Amino acid sequence: MTKHLLICAIAGAMALSAAAEDLCLCADLKGGTANAWDEQVTYTLSDALTVGTTYTLAMKVKAQSDFTIGTWGYSAAGTQYGLGAQIDATTNWTEFTTSFEASQPITMIQLVLGDNGGYAGKLFLDDVQLYAEGGANQIANGDFAEMSCAGWAAVNGSVGVTTLDGETPTVDGNGMLDITANAGSTANVWDCQFYYDLPEATVADTEYTFTVYAKATSDFNIVFWPQNATSGATQYSCPMIPVTTEWATSEITFTADGAYDRLTFCLGTSDSQTGFDGTIYFDNVSLCAAGSDANMIENGDFQKATTAGWGKPSWHNNISLTQVIVASGASISSIEANEEAPAVYYNLQGVRIANPTHGIYIKVQGKKVTKVAIQ
Repeated sequence: MTKHLLICAIAGAMALSAAAEDLCLCADLKGGTANAWDEQVTYTLSDALTVGTTYTLAMKVKAQSDFTIGTWGYSAAGTQYGLGAQIDATTNWTEFTTSFEASQPITMIQLVLGDNGGYAGKLFLDDVQLYAEGGANQIANGDFAEMSCAGWAAVNGSVGVTTLDGETPTVDGNGMLDITANAGSTANVWDCQFYYDLPEATVADTEYTFTVYAKATSDFNIVFWPQNATSGATQYSCPMIPVTTEWATSEITFTADGAYDRLTFCLGTSDSQTGFDGTIYFDNVSLCAAGSDANMIENGDFQKATTAGWGKPSWHNNISLTQVIVASGASISSIEANEEAPAVYYNLQGVRIANPTHGIYIKVQGKKVTKVAIQ
């Protein structure tokens, strides 16, 4: 798969194929939770809500079994429990609307599913809107027409884009995983982590090779632990995974000393390095047992529009995981290292836009490349 060095840093840009069907968000959740907050589908807002303002939250929702979903709003100042009504999801598409007054400067909408043991199965959302009276939608790409789930995440599960019938489309472009962390102030290596849950556990006394094609905004050695997701048993003796500011393949080999169904990647502060601040990109991820070329990591090239299997602990607000796609044919091949450079905008097909209006764009300013929603 051809990689464009700078293009791969474009977070959230996903190209939609010409024959794409109507799309929605699919959250694949595991259930088995002890607390309400242990299972969530969240959306991080680009701007905080204004305290004292009344907002409307609306969406279409469908579940594989009937379930009542709580609506919360998170801010650094505290959590607003109950954004108007709860969502009564059924096995048919249902339109949901509620209104609430923001009592906190909310930066994250939380759909909470951890009560009563949690929800196990797929939850579908479409046409998601959040707006003040007369205002613009605060949910970028709320109809998921751009084949992007940027801003969305799941606790105790994963999110992706599917058709309304639940089929996962193949993306048009080069896929990868964006891991953005703010771990510089952490005290322990495990204070900032993400993981991949394997479909099958490792076998004790078997040698495995983990390989990833990666790039980071600064050099870092990722601490790598195979774990048992249920018991918490951990193998601490594995080599670290080095990532640098250039695309490169990192490969480590270890012999499993037990049955582990989770690969954990730690970005927090250790004795040898300060925690990682910035973004790491993963692509072409594989885990193979000795003598086998069968990849134990599904969708390791991220060509399906899903991050199924990837996740983070529910209490870790210092890290986010997003699948990003570089549009086929995009040609932003180089950027001058000028931090004072004027901002240049591109649409999601890589075409430069002189005067961007309402929509989602790629903003390039010096070496900084970000996805922005212009209202």
